[in-house]
Amino acid sequence: ERMIGPTRSVTLSRHGRAALLSSNGFYEVYDIATGSRRSVGFAQYAGLSGDGRTALLGNANSFSAVDVVTGRTSHLGAFADSAAISGDGRTALLGERGTFELIDVQTGQTTPLLLQGVSAVLSHDGRLALINDGGSYQAVELPMGMERPLTRGSNAQLSADGRTALISGGGRLEICDTLSSFCRPLFANGDARLSDDGRVVAVEEHDAVSAYDTATGASQHLGWGRLMSLSADGHRVAVLANGWIEFHDL
Repeated sequence: ERMIGPTRSVTLSRHGRAALLSSNGFYEVYDIATGSRRSVGFAQYAGLSGDGRTALLGNANSFSAVDVVTGRTSHLGAFADSAAISGDGRTALLGERGTFELIDVQTGQTTPLLLQGVSAVLSHDGRLALINDGGSYQAVELPMGMERPLTRGSNAQLSADGRTALISGGGRLEICDTLSSFCRPLFANGDARLSDDGRVVAVEEHDAVSAYDTATGASQHLGWGRLMSLSADGHRVAVLANGWIEFHDL
């Protein structure tokens, strides 16, 4: 268990080695092993790729991708209502007024998609997205746009291979197979995070943070506080307790 603080938001990289931290709109990447920090800038929205190398930053009229190792910044587009970055940091999906563009982060090439929705989540390789049409989620193969309906919800997360989705909303959590469209309830409720392999879900419920095995339903109580992030490999959980960030290993 390691602690840092104070901070307002935390996003862990795939292997839990790096964390994107925010304090009053300023973002930096924190190396958990060494304690070193790299500034990436101010933003109204920010996301971190699963490999921890690319930060997606958005402000009122600009979205950019920042290589957190070299500091290289790539302009991706202007204003967007929603944004997502793939786990490998190579693909971004920007949405504006219900339409989406797929962007190659390295080249800047954009591909308009014939999709309607209000928000999106990308798989690790950027080849599958979960699109929310305002009430329900569809699994969408990119860039062709083949859709498969899943379930109703307001928030969603996706495993690295795109096979497993965690969808929440209306006081319930559901685990969905994106190929068969089969969804089943997870017997927990609250703020939740899904691991990359779809096997672990971390849940904050009534100020208690626990980790669940999605196959067996077995749970492990981690502590009291606010769930901030689960590393994509499912081995580390970040919890905000009394203004400090605690890192718990599973």
